[in-house]
Amino acid sequence: MLAYQTEATGVVAAACLERYRSLGIPAELLPWQRLDLDEELETIVSVICTDNRLDWVLGDADTAPFIDAFRRLSGQGYANHVLVPMELLGETHQALRGAPVLLQGFWEDGDGVHFWRPEIP
Repeated sequence: MLAYQTEATGVVAAACLERYRSLGIPAELLPWQRLDLDEELETIVSVICTDNRLDWVLGDADTAPFIDAFRRLSGQGYANHVLVPMELLGETHQALRGAPVLLQGFWEDGDGVHFWRPEIP
């Protein structure tokens, strides 16, 4: 299966990269295949890598396919941050309870993309 990127999540990934770079933090957009995941994932939209941190920009609240990957990558020393639209934050909190991630909501308006504070699910 092939992962796909929606236009909206592509905009969010670009905003993440821009924010990191404005802070002087090296970051890159990774093709999810570079993570060498065993799972057949078709809903990964963007993965941004900074020093031992992966930001997963997801367009929906279906996080079940990612739980094993989050655990495995956490065991390899990566911090996993999951970014979802604000309207899905509550549902995603419940779905990721106990997973080794931080959860962060985002929203878009006429002024661009905005990010809520990271939370433990």
